[in-house]
Amino acid sequence: MKKKDEEKPKEEYFCELLEEGEFYFLNNNYDEAQKLLEKALAIKLDARVLYTLGLIFEMKNEKDKAQEMYRRALELNPDLKEAKNHLEKILKG
Repeated sequence: MKKKDEEKPKEEYFCELLEEGEFYFLNNNYDEAQKLLEKALAIKLDARVLYTLGLIFEMKNEKDKAQEMYRRALELNPDLKEAKNHLEKILKG
């Protein structure tokens, strides 16, 4: 039981970072969004975080990094259609 209590704050912090990172992304503040999402990723490997980082890299025209994020997101969640669509779009060029 104690182990779960120790993990809860990390999970809460992860969720806060994800939510705040997505807020900054939606408001076109890609640098701040990237910082927050990378912190979240350091806590927990998550397809949604990887996908959003892929979008950020795509918006910054960093196609190689975007591809890597989409591929990693799809490894964790092969059903993530948005990541698959963006990856295909980049590959078609």
